Amino acid sequence: MAQALVGVLRKYQLPIRKRNETAHTRLVLIFLAPVTAEYLSGSAPLSNPIILAANILLYGCGALMIRELKARWHKGWAAVFILSIAYRTRNRRRVPCRSPSRS
Repeated sequence: MAQALVGVLRKYQLPIRKRNETAHTRLVLIFLAPVTAEYLSGSAPLSNPIILAANILLYGCGALMIRELKARWHKGWAAVFILSIAYRTRNRRRVPCRSPSRS
C-alpha cells in the first residue's frame, strides 16, 4: 500500500516530505500568521483566548492553504502574493472591518 502511494506521488510529481518536518512547519505557520497580522500591530489583545482562537482560524488556516497550494503547484513567491491578495479579498467580504468612529 505504501509503495503504491509513493509511486503515485512520484508519477504526479507531488512533493514527498518527512512527516515530522511538515507537522512542525504547519504548526509554526498556523500560530505565526495571526501573531504577525494582529498582535504585532497591537490590533488584538493577547489576553483573550477567544480572539486568539478566532485569529488562528482566520489567518492560520489561510496561510496553511496558501502554503499547500504553492507546494502542490510548484509556484514561486509571485503566486503566494497573488493567493494572499485573493484570500484577503475573500475574507474582507466575510468578516466586516470596523473602522474607528470619526469625530
